[in-house]
Amino acid sequence: MIKEPMKAFAKLFARPSTKDRLESAKLLDGYYYMQYTKLYVYHIKSKLSRFKPNAQKLIFPEEEICQEIDGYVKAAVDYMSPAMAHKETSTYHGKILTLDNAKKLLSLKVDLNAPNLPESIIPYDLARDLIINGPQEICVMTCACREISETGCYPREVCLIVGEPFVSFWMEHNKLDHPRRITQAEALEIVQAAHERGSVQMAWFKDAMANRFYALCNCCSCCCTGMIAHKYTPSPAFAGTGYVAQRIEEKCLGCGKCVELCPFEAITLVDDKSVVDYDKCMGCQVCQTTCPNGAAITVLDPAKGDPLDIDYIVENLQKDTGGER
Repeated sequence: MIKEPMKAFAKLFARPSTKDRLESAKLLDGYYYMQYTKLYVYHIKSKLSRFKPNAQKLIFPEEEICQEIDGYVKAAVDYMSPAMAHKETSTYHGKILTLDNAKKLLSLKVDLNAPNLPESIIPYDLARDLIINGPQEICVMTCACREISETGCYPREVCLIVGEPFVSFWMEHNKLDHPRRITQAEALEIVQAAHERGSVQMAWFKDAMANRFYALCNCCSCCCTGMIAHKYTPSPAFAGTGYVAQRIEEKCLGCGKCVELCPFEAITLVDDKSVVDYDKCMGCQVCQTTCPNGAAITVLDPAKGDPLDIDYIVENLQKDTGGER
């Protein structure tokens, strides 16, 4: 018997014709991605290992997985991977959020319907819908990227699934990543603590999730599969916040804290002063949050794109389309 969360997820996709099986492929990709997230990420990260110098040793998921399922998941990854190399074809990508905008996203009280966000916010041709049904429905699960890395970071409960039908599907079907339901207040605490540790808040979009936003992760540069792909391969895995970091000259004491914590290696010390590499900076605000002297700020920069700001989206971009996709 097909369970209700699977039925709800399947309804997000158009009924495929005999000539066009793309919707069926996306549905299966999404199914395996959600049910076997850790295994799915293991196979993506295995592909990336050859690009990364001193790559972490990977641990195959300890849970019992039959050879047939492993083959299906690997095939889903093989199907998805080639499209990630270009913004025009990327089916799986993220948008970095400032801490404030991440909190706004997790504090919604009503459904949000903002299909096809402009490319100034999400600079990809595919998977740009910010549609959140049941925003109070949130689950947290262990980070697959950290779990499969032999030296993966802690804590590991840092990946947040937001809205339906995704939360119910993960809770019902996923046994590898230990999902559990949490409140919006608990989600806000997780995000705040992660940001203070130097993690980056990332909203993820995927065509196999009906082209929609579905997860807010707290990513570290050493473990995050998307950040590794962005740094070491041609894949444009995510877009910046729309901000860029700057130094407050008179406050910078050259302590090097920002250099140590910058997830994108965008800051160096020159003559005992911090210097920001404009091209590398993604405006994540980790330097601004953690600088002990208050010497780092971030400012809006039109050349870096627009922030994913829920207040702006609700006021200007939300639409009544007459129901779910």
